[in-house]
Amino acid sequence: MPPKGRRRPLTLACYLEALVGSRVVVELHSDTIVRGRLFAVGECLGLQLEDTTLTPLQGPPRKGEYLYLRGSSIRFVHTPANVTPSQAIATAAKKRREALTAHAAAQGRHAPSMPKGTF
Repeated sequence: MPPKGRRRPLTLACYLEALVGSRVVVELHSDTIVRGRLFAVGECLGLQLEDTTLTPLQGPPRKGEYLYLRGSSIRFVHTPANVTPSQAIATAAKKRREALTAHAAAQGRHAPSMPKGTF
């Protein structure tokens, strides 16, 4: 359990952060399919996509340069087949730790130690 006052990052968010730059397919609750390149991932699983194609259940597909999807409207995220989830999560956790250490060093402090097995 993380120390009081500190939130533990969501594993799914870490996985999606590792996919930034990859092409993904997102299914929404409204049965709409969105294809695009993952640009950024928010803490509440909000996705920012670029070079998108939005295909509604009825109607023609629409293209766009940028699209933000609220996490609560997302049903599924289809990821590339060549990505191993466990390796992607480990890579994202390592990047997060390195960023925390670099930020602490810039502030002139030691990075807080993170318990083993946490992100």
